[in-house]
Formats: sequence, C-alpha cells, structure tokens
Amino acid sequence: MSEEFMYFIWQSGGLFDLDLRTTGGVEVSVLKPGYRNRGAGPDFLDARIKIGDVTWYGPVEFHLKTSDWDAHDHTSDSAYNNVILHVVMEHDREIKTGKGVQLPTLSLQKYLDRTQIEKYRELRKNKGWIPCDGLLQSRMGDFFWPQYLSRLAIERQQQKAGRILKMVESENGHWDKVIFALLGKYLAGKINAISMAELVNRTPYKLILKYRSDAKKLQALLFGQAGFLQKEEGDKYYLELKKEYRHLADMHDLAPMVSAEWCYMPVRPPAFPTIRIAQMGHLMHREARLLNYLLNAQSTTELLDLFKVDAGPYWRSHYVFGKKASRDSIKRVGKSTAESLMVNVAAPVLFAYGQHSGKIELTERAIDWLEALPPERNRIVKRWVERGVKPGNALESQALLELKSNYCNKNRCLECALGSKLLSEMMTPYMAYSAR
Repeated sequence: MSEEFMYFIWQSGGLFDLDLRTTGGVEVSVLKPGYRNRGAGPDFLDARIKIGDVTWYGPVEFHLKTSDWDAHDHTSDSAYNNVILHVVMEHDREIKTGKGVQLPTLSLQKYLDRTQIEKYRELRKNKGWIPCDGLLQSRMGDFFWPQYLSRLAIERQQQKAGRILKMVESENGHWDKVIFALLGKYLAGKINAISMAELVNRTPYKLILKYRSDAKKLQALLFGQAGFLQKEEGDKYYLELKKEYRHLADMHDLAPMVSAEWCYMPVRPPAFPTIRIAQMGHLMHREARLLNYLLNAQSTTELLDLFKVDAGPYWRSHYVFGKKASRDSIKRVGKSTAESLMVNVAAPVLFAYGQHSGKIELTERAIDWLEALPPERNRIVKRWVERGVKPGNALESQALLELKSNYCNKNRCLECALGSKLLSEMMTPYMAYSAR
C-alpha cells in the first residue's frame, strides 16, 4: 500500500457516496475533495468537508498510519495547523495539531475491500513489459488514445525543451553550438555518442563559423580534432587533410582526441564514425547558422533536404581512411536518419526556442512537424504495436516512448490515464456494493 493509492481513491470520488465516519463516529461528507499539492505542506488543498453539523474549508493530509503525523513532525510545522481532516489507512493513535486541537481522522481501512487492494498490488508488481500487460488489450476499444497520446507528446517535448534550455544556458546562450552538439549526438548513434560529444567540446564553434565556406578546412578541422589525422602516412586525400589540420592546430592551439575513442563495432559501415564526421562537416558547410535556418523553415521537407547530406567524393569508395571499399556507393544521410534528426533535434529545439521566446507559434510549428513525420521504428514502438497501439505519426510514437519510459517503467500507474481507468474499474464494483 502507498499514499499514492490513497490519493487515487480520494480523487476518484468513489468513497464519497458511502456512509463515511471519523474514527470517533462523526459523519463525514466530502463536498469538495480539493486539489493535489505537489509542493511542501499538506497533500490536498482547498477542500470543503462537512464533519457533523459543521462545514470546514482547508487542507487534508494523508498517511498510512495516524502515528505518521508525529513521525513526520507535522505538529511542530505551522503549515499543518489548519488541516481539517486526517485521512489514514490504519488508525493507531489520536493526534493533535500544533494548536492543540484534536484532529478529526477518517480511516479508509473499513471502506476498502481487500480484493481491490490486492489487485492494485498485483498491478504494481506485474513483471510484464508494462504493468497492465494482461489488462490492456481487453480495454483497447474503451480508451481514447489520440487525446492521451497528444498530452503525453507535449509532456515529452516540454521535458526535452527543459534539457535543451539548460544546455543553452551552459553555453552562454549559444543556440547554434547546442544544435551542432545535438546533431552530432543523433548522427553518431548510441555507440559513439560520447565520443561525438567530446569532438564537439574540443572544436570551437567560432572556427566552424570561420571556415564554413571552405569544405576542405571544415573536414580537416573535424577529422583532426577527432584524432583521425595522427598517422604520418596515407593516401593523397588523407595527407591533404593532415597538412591542413596541422596548420589549423598551430594557428588555433588545438588539441586532438585519440582515435581509439571511436567505435566501429557493432556499427554498420554506413554509420562508421568517419562517415558521420564527414557528413557533419558537409552539413556545417551547407548551413552553420542552424537556429536561424530552423526558425525560417516552414516545412519538414526543407529540413529533411538539409539533413540528407553526402559525405563527399572520397567516401564513395571508402569507409575508413586509406582502405578502399569493395564497391563504390554514395554515403548520404538516409531517410530514416534524417527523420530521426527532425524528431530528436529540429522539433525539440524549435519547441524549446518557442518556450524561451514566448512565441507559441513556434511550439505549435514544432508539433506540426512531428505530426507530419511517419512514426519512429524502434524496439519500444514495435512492442506497443504488438499490443495493438499503433502510432499514426512521430508525435504519437514520441508519446508512446514517454508512456513507457516515464510511466510504465516507473510504475506510475496512478498518474497514467489508462492506469487510472483500469484501477477505477477495479474499484467500481465494490464501491457500488458498499453504497447499497
């Protein structure tokens, strides 16, 4: 049992039709349950409750046991002096407030059926992929998914925006550098994300801007900083970049990474770090004023075209320096990767900038972009589809990722609209029986 479950019972309203009485036998009528307080102080505020012949207005506090009031030292905290009702599962002692007033106590224990409590515990302990795995499919037709997914998607974008704004603050308001870092992270993939972050940190963005019109200098700068230009021998293109980087390093006092920090396995050759770095260089060559480009882009097509860059002529016959591939191929950022950059970089950054600037039209445009993109294809989305929940676009697939990672994985069933619905249905039969 948890206080969260008690909050759920209270908010569901199923108790309020019963013949509720305090532990002293005084009749209790809940006229208004109040609203949940997420900050310090009593659990619910602004409640209106009739106890006996008197109607009280004020906060309500919840505990598993009455004695928890003293265990939490509420008597010495003036924020609890005006509590009008103490709701507990088990009443084990009488309590007085800091003003010396005996606190009316409502024990829920006798109003709840043991079966319903066990069902809640089972839901919490379920070891399935999601806690309600065994119940979900039977309720699919009764649940309004589009509205709930929309809410979850906005919640996810707000969380991403918060992280982006912290990054911008740490970079002294340099939005372009933050976008550069995010593009690198999602281009590199999970295996090389840390190494790409190190490359971004070691490469002054002012140099990206300074040399953005010279593709070869940009390639030399990035590959040199990544540690790939340390060998003395190599083919013509390698030696050209090495010479260029040596000049840049001397001029700007640059310190390279160690190439061993990059991983090639288990990465597919088209996503090798060398290919991704080359693509990053050409992307910066095409557009280094990234924030301005995002703000002016009116459609996903514009951005997808920007992201679908080619690694360059040399890489058509290579995956690594100095070793020719068995056959030539254009190393262009693929459709799915470009869409991933839209979902994980472009839309969240635009949403964050909209919040930062107070321009709601930008946050709305970011949501429009996500709605215009196809749903993501990944392991988590696939598992939802297997359960009959099929996202229609990237906004909905983002919502399903949020639901799984931030609710299901954390057993936040009582804060989930679907979990609340299922639990309400568990409680309804007993509540209806008890009211008779």
